[in-house]
Amino acid sequence: GIAVPGELSVAGFDDTTLARTVWPPLTTIHQPMAELARTATEILIAGGDINHRRLPHTLIERASVAAPTRNSE
Repeated sequence: GIAVPGELSVAGFDDTTLARTVWPPLTTIHQPMAELARTATEILIAGGDINHRRLPHTLIERASVAAPTRNSE
């Protein structure tokens, strides 16, 4: 009974196919899954020397979020 995004904005993570097919379409963060897998494999092959690495990610805005509104109460 809560209107999305009128009363509540909803966002997810991973930008799955489901995010595009639900109603309303879900705003998500897209991660480069192939690049994540490739980087993880390279780290393991190199002997597991794990350094922090930041891979690019993208905000995918869809219909599940709206700008905040002022409550008149």
